[in-house]
Amino acid sequence: MLSLKDLSYLVALDELGHFGKAAEACHVTQPTLSGQLKKLESQLGVRLIERGSKKVILTHVGLKIAQRAKVMVLQAHEMEEFARASKAPLTGRLKLAIIPSLAP
Repeated sequence: MLSLKDLSYLVALDELGHFGKAAEACHVTQPTLSGQLKKLESQLGVRLIERGSKKVILTHVGLKIAQRAKVMVLQAHEMEEFARASKAPLTGRLKLAIIPSLAP
């Protein structure tokens, strides 16, 4: 089963283009990030990343999966936020508007 955490690592790598920066953004070590991405490649049975000495390039399949993963990770965060907000439904911002004719 795919992990949202592993997918978020792929999204971070796609956005930042560097293993070290992606690991820092995900609050993990670089070897952890790299290992989890290798595990993800193994689970999916496809190569997601072209690893070079200086550059990280996602394969065509890797780019497509990263795009889908970005949507999934965003939806998961929205779901968490919705659940948090439902615990206290009467908290948050309230906007109140008054028409100008009521002012006098």
